Amino acid sequence: DLYCHKMDLFYFFIGLAVTILRRGGRLALVVADYWTSRSSAEPLRNLLLQKTKLIEYVSLGDHRLFRNAIGCHSALLIAERSDEPAQTAKSQNTNVQTFQLTRYAGSGGAEAVQRGLGCVIGTSKSLSLLFADEARLLELLQQRANAKIDRNAYVQGLVAPQTRLGMPRRGKRNFDDGKGIFVLTDKELAALEFSEREMTFVRPYYWGTQVLHYFLQGPPGGNLLYIDCKRRKALKAKPEAFPAIRAHLEAYEEHITSSFAPYGLHRPRKEECFSSQRRLIGVRKGAYPRVCLVEAKDEAFVGETCFVILPQKQAEERKLLPYLLMVLNSTLAHFWFTHKKAQGRHVQLDKGPLLSLPLRLPPTKVYAAVVSSVEECLSQVRPLDLRAYDALVYALYGLDSWAIELIEESTKEGCRGSERRKLPSLDEALGQMGLSQLPATLLFSNE
Repeated sequence: DLYCHKMDLFYFFIGLAVTILRRGGRLALVVADYWTSRSSAEPLRNLLLQKTKLIEYVSLGDHRLFRNAIGCHSALLIAERSDEPAQTAKSQNTNVQTFQLTRYAGSGGAEAVQRGLGCVIGTSKSLSLLFADEARLLELLQQRANAKIDRNAYVQGLVAPQTRLGMPRRGKRNFDDGKGIFVLTDKELAALEFSEREMTFVRPYYWGTQVLHYFLQGPPGGNLLYIDCKRRKALKAKPEAFPAIRAHLEAYEEHITSSFAPYGLHRPRKEECFSSQRRLIGVRKGAYPRVCLVEAKDEAFVGETCFVILPQKQAEERKLLPYLLMVLNSTLAHFWFTHKKAQGRHVQLDKGPLLSLPLRLPPTKVYAAVVSSVEECLSQVRPLDLRAYDALVYALYGLDSWAIELIEESTKEGCRGSERRKLPSLDEALGQMGLSQLPATLLFSNE
């Protein structure tokens, strides 16, 4: 019953332990910290919610419990067999049971330990184990929301999966590390001597490291062989027209794990996702959210480490992009994603957490002024000040000092830069963004 595609084997150990336990018996296991949010663990979460009561949970953060388990974030799970389904408060979707929660920040030093009563947010679809004040703030943000991101607007970047040799595959490294397969350097591309027709397959490619706050750092990081279904058929139907591309890909056939090997990308996505209209591009996993805006005239193809937000209702939703850009790059959004899906100190902007982000759109007058300010930053007429925008976002959501202090404290481990600059006052922030004409009382308003 616990089997699911891409699951972890320790799910079976938990399931067996729950089955063996008598009512009132307890289990204590060291587990990977991802089971609360991974889609493959939904059957496990359902079992624990139906059959157990959480007693204590210790999240070790970036502290490596097992020295050789690189990239694994561990936790200690202690639960009691109860056979009574967990009750959920209807208003805030919060589990009414409490448990002892311990959380290590950073690398697990004793000075960075938080302890207190915890509660559970969510259902078997996704759980968050939080301190009570964090749960209260998340509920408040949801109450302040009056908009959501359109689920059809989210697109994950294309999947090669081998962009270059040297990428780990089944625990081993390929020969001739560093040579391009689907993503080529300028030097590699020139050496292949593609014909003019073959060059129509080449597109500008950007790595996740080139996605900065608000801006995409150029020039392109590589040259992508964009081979979708249409181009793949052309390669097979007219081999004499594409000799260099075919020879290049056939040389690496044994290393290409695409379902369409060797002539196609595994998941190429639609070409218009990366060109022809204004869009947002963000990094799916990082120490903090990084999202940039790309203009319609600029082609920018990205891989599976990134996502694209593409307006569906063209004119209406394009106007939302600058405002959404500001919110997604804010410390408030950092707080939301930290408590929705994270691995250690790294937040994950996957489809679920991103679409659940509560958006608060201000009155029309404020909305237009804020969008205009962001546009001025994008055109570099006005300098970009991330902390000024943080102060504005807090005001737009109507947050008081308690909420702001909690967000600032909760996100300081993964803050932008080695030291976070002091948050400016709202008046200072409005002045820096050219919005001093806006009354502060109008920012958080239902008018």
